[in-house]
Amino acid sequence: MKRYRIIIAVAVLCLLLSGCKELSLNSEELLSPPSADGKQAEIQSLIEQNSGGSYTLIYPSSGEYKSAVVYYDIDGDGSEEAIAMYSTGDDSSRILVARRGDSGYAMLGEGKIKSSLIEKIFFSDLNGDGTKEIILDYPESNSPLLSLTVLIASDKLAQRDLPTSCSEYICGDFNGDEIDELMLLALNSSVSTASARLITYSDSELVETAACEMDTAVSAFAKITYGVIGDSKKGIVIDGRSSTGDYSTQAIYYDEGSHSLINPLFVYSGYQSTRRTTPIYSGDVDRDEIIEIPICNYSDYTPKENVSTVCMRVTWNNYSPATLELVSKKTALLCEELGFMLNISDDRVGDITARYVNKNTVTVYAWDFKGDDLTRTDPLLTIHYYPKESYDSSKIIEAVLCETNTGVYTYIIEPTENYTPFSDDEVTGGFALLDTR
Repeated sequence: MKRYRIIIAVAVLCLLLSGCKELSLNSEELLSPPSADGKQAEIQSLIEQNSGGSYTLIYPSSGEYKSAVVYYDIDGDGSEEAIAMYSTGDDSSRILVARRGDSGYAMLGEGKIKSSLIEKIFFSDLNGDGTKEIILDYPESNSPLLSLTVLIASDKLAQRDLPTSCSEYICGDFNGDEIDELMLLALNSSVSTASARLITYSDSELVETAACEMDTAVSAFAKITYGVIGDSKKGIVIDGRSSTGDYSTQAIYYDEGSHSLINPLFVYSGYQSTRRTTPIYSGDVDRDEIIEIPICNYSDYTPKENVSTVCMRVTWNNYSPATLELVSKKTALLCEELGFMLNISDDRVGDITARYVNKNTVTVYAWDFKGDDLTRTDPLLTIHYYPKESYDSSKIIEAVLCETNTGVYTYIIEPTENYTPFSDDEVTGGFALLDTR
């Protein structure tokens, strides 16, 4: 009797796990997802038909879309297509694309890539027909690089595997034809040289049309920004980190005259000026839709001072394609240890300096001649940072500058008779938190 109960229990368990299929102990079949409702059930049915019933869903590890089934209106008709990523047990991934019709989802086609992992999925119109292409990147075996595959969905699904690998890629209109291109970026490694390559769609193929060298010392991309870099030219600004922890900036764009990619800050002397130890990155800091590039150095100090107490100064620059140079736009005191910067007016740039008074306090001083020597003189402004748990508004009379989830910034405008004091508008309007805080 006891043996009979055990046999019945095992049979019932197998029925539950198999979802009313034939009894099976196939491990891949047991890993198949449970039945779904609505459009998910339709997509699951298509996957089961195509896979033979046994499959494992694949989830992209990064990017905006991290679901194994992504719904996206590829052709702009108001109805979402379905892109499903799965494996049938080998070292490959299958990408099923289905289009919705009056009677539900129907399979448009399926792509296949030589990897069981997918890094991310992205959408961009590379051929200018108004329909977004499906871009997938995935790790190469025994390599730090990524391979790219593009799926083109029209009347049927076409697949294009890019022959060139990369560390990262960016989509954007680089050559001004109002159609997106692919910019492939490779870090220097045992299997690749540091380079940027522009990939365009031509005659139903994705081909390399331009390339340039990049800095071999950059071991990682800290931030990549696409946008206008100067004189209405669109390109990318790359903030990179070296193995020693230094940062530098490269700006890459397509030159219509020479039909080539240009990396001027790397080629010319302006690149050296962007080297810095501070992790502050390029961006549109003044919201004029042009990317600004930082140059960092210490604010003024005397030879006898301990440089560890001296705050940095960052100059934000626009790149000028006409002169191949960086043009200073605005300057800020950079207080990295407290996680903020303070934009200062042009007339103050050479007249002030700043020091860390302690780990939570920065004081800004006037900087002036005393005899034949430059020195800091009157304090003009003090900014404090209070951790949330130690801030008591009833006991602290300083003006509140900014509140964050972790703490409160306050300020005191110091009285001075010899120099132009800061105004409240200067302090509150110039204060900005860094991305690191």
